[in-house]
Amino acid sequence: MSIKIGAIAKDTVNTMLSETLCLPPSLCSPLSSTIHNRTGGIILFVMNFLRSLNEDGLLWFNLSTRRWEYDIVGIQQKEVSADVVQHMSQRMTRLPMSMQFGLKLCSCLGASFDVNALRKGGPANEFDVEEFLPFSVEVSS
Repeated sequence: MSIKIGAIAKDTVNTMLSETLCLPPSLCSPLSSTIHNRTGGIILFVMNFLRSLNEDGLLWFNLSTRRWEYDIVGIQQKEVSADVVQHMSQRMTRLPMSMQFGLKLCSCLGASFDVNALRKGGPANEFDVEEFLPFSVEVSS
């Protein structure tokens, strides 16, 4: 098994927003297109950008219509952090130490690697791969 990290497609962002906001995909399309273009489809930035839109009042739940609404013009003008390294470093320092250790091991292995290499990377008493990975991993011997 290999783990690959990269950008998600524009239609995947649209599906994610449609399901998250409980809106038809056609109503999410302008929002998802803008978010994908602004974040490059990197899921971490998509989620953070979406969160910041809500915090900044550009995405809100309207109680009278009982649905999510957004200000597309304001969203298009909103700045996205250009310093990816600083942003990632800040976010990573908030993670539990075991998660930070796992990410360090993963970064040493590259963008794609066999999960068995990850298992061999750390002392058993400090790092549990099954706890670190958010999904079940099947490995054939």
